[in-house]
Amino acid sequence: MKLIITGPPASGKTTLVKEICKRRTCSGFYTEEVREGRMRVGFDAVRIESGERLPIARRGYPGPRVGSYGVILENLERVVEWLRELEGFVAIDEIGPMELKHPRFEEEALKALRRAEGFVVTVHRSLWKKWKELLGAEVVFLSRDNRDEVFREVLSCLDG
Repeated sequence: MKLIITGPPASGKTTLVKEICKRRTCSGFYTEEVREGRMRVGFDAVRIESGERLPIARRGYPGPRVGSYGVILENLERVVEWLRELEGFVAIDEIGPMELKHPRFEEEALKALRRAEGFVVTVHRSLWKKWKELLGAEVVFLSRDNRDEVFREVLSCLDG
C-alpha cells in the first residue's frame, strides 16, 4: 500500500492513519491538536512506536508563523531525526506548511517514503499534486461526506 490522504481540516485524515496503524505495524508519527478547553492552542507530533510527544507549534510562540501559530523549529529537528529512523511500513501525518518550515523536513520525508516497504501519508490539500508526482502513490480525498465510505474501502484493503 502506497497511499496519500488529503482533505480539509477535521475530515478524518489523522483518524484514518491511526486506524491503519492499529491493523499493521507502522513506523512514523501523527500530528495531534492541543486544546485548552474549547480553544486549539497548538499541535504536537506523536511518535507511533514510542508515544514520544513533541510540541511543534503553539499559539503565541515566537517562531516562524503558520496562521496564528509559531513553529518550534528545535522540536521539528527531532521529528526530522525520526524521519531518518523510519523503516518498514511508514506513516507520516502530516506533510504541510507547518512541517515544511523546517529546511530539511521535505527532503527527509521523501527519503523515508521512498525507502519504505509501503506507506500512508497525509498531505496538506495544497500540496497533494506535488507529492503524488514525487511518490507515484494513490491519492484519497477525504471529506466529512465521504469519510465513512473511504474508511471502509481503505481498511478492507488491509483486512482482505
